[in-house]
Amino acid sequence: MCRPVWAFRTNWWTVAGAKIRCERAHFYRSLEAQERVFKRVLEACSEQGGKILTVHSIRSVGKVLSHIEHLLPSDRGTVVLYWFTGSPSEAKRAVELGCYFSINSQMLTSVVVNSSRTGF
Repeated sequence: MCRPVWAFRTNWWTVAGAKIRCERAHFYRSLEAQERVFKRVLEACSEQGGKILTVHSIRSVGKVLSHIEHLLPSDRGTVVLYWFTGSPSEAKRAVELGCYFSINSQMLTSVVVNSSRTGF
């Protein structure tokens, strides 16, 4: 199996996951390829163990969490979700899977504004 040489030299991978933007149709066409690569990254991290992944999941939280659940046991790697846009139930599921969240000040403003509608 061919793997990038840097995969063995670092404890972290970054910007993994799926990113779909409605205004750009080519992202929809590439979703299958993004998903295939993301699954392979999760498999490689699971095989090697001890990796930290920074993952985004724009408009694809459910799929991303499912792949994490099935391909990367929490004892084989750590997932940090950044710019998380999922629902409260998806956030709960992410926590149950052992995921962490990267939070910035702009997100905190958004949470305060939206908390009355979501109860989150």
